[in-house]
Amino acid sequence: MTFGFLQQTVDAANATVYTFSGENFGAADADRYIIVGVSARKAGASTTISSITIGGVSATIVKQVTNTGTNTDVAGLAIAAVPTGTTGDVVVTFGAGMVRCIIEVYRAVGIDSP
Repeated sequence: MTFGFLQQTVDAANATVYTFSGENFGAADADRYIIVGVSARKAGASTTISSITIGGVSATIVKQVTNTGTNTDVAGLAIAAVPTGTTGDVVVTFGAGMVRCIIEVYRAVGIDSP
């Protein structure tokens, strides 16, 4: 198995849908999975991650947590089999508008399917 961090990208816009264009997916491989970590903040009421696509592939949200208080922090982890292409878009959709979103992109080859 190989596993590696590729990049982190921040979008400080107020949005419900964040599109991170041209993210680095590393070398293509028939057995490649792209894993995306998400962290976001919202002022006020609680929300969740609704969906994530990675390179046009609907990702499985493996885990997400929400911490509420004055602000709501949402974090999650998603994975998708993306065997082709060296770059692609990551699209994160929340149940409500957020004030910023950060993603971290990882590449894994040779893992068991989720």
